Amino acid sequence: MTDQEIKEKEQEIIDFADIGEHLSQPVKTYSSGMFARLAFACAINVDPDILIVDEVLSVGDMAFQLKCFKKFEQFKKQRKNNSICNS
Repeated sequence: MTDQEIKEKEQEIIDFADIGEHLSQPVKTYSSGMFARLAFACAINVDPDILIVDEVLSVGDMAFQLKCFKKFEQFKKQRKNNSICNS
């Protein structure tokens, strides 16, 4: 992605991750759940052709899981392939 494309997606990623004030703190201080939420928010908001999900839903609360499932439905409507792998 270009710098401009990244900048255009930045707020969408921040909103999806929903980690609040922790966003401005160093990533090394994040809990595993916060790190997973931010990583997943980045992955899901860059318009992937294929999305492989592994355990991210197990670290999120119910509201985050619901947000993820809604995003999966958007992908299905756009005829994107997605694969969910559970360990």
